Amino acid sequence: MRRALSALLPWLLPIGLLLAWEIAARTGLLSSRILPAPSATAFAFWDTLRSGALAHHVWVSTQRALLGLAIGGSLGFALGLLNGVFPVAERVLDSS
Repeated sequence: MRRALSALLPWLLPIGLLLAWEIAARTGLLSSRILPAPSATAFAFWDTLRSGALAHHVWVSTQRALLGLAIGGSLGFALGLLNGVFPVAERVLDSS
């Protein structure tokens, strides 16, 4: 019993906060435009997951992030190479 209580104790605060949040959202203390109920968020997550929209949008966001990384990394590598090879480029581009 003591072991179960010590394993459950760290979860009491997060579960209590979620319950308070849910109750406040359902009773109108919190506007759903500002902070929707956790259950509404879970249902929206499940609906977009089932419809395939979530996977599609995650894929599109991942592509954009990787493209930005490739562009930024390429530019940084090219400028670093220029600075390392040509002293004039270092004076002009690496003034900071």
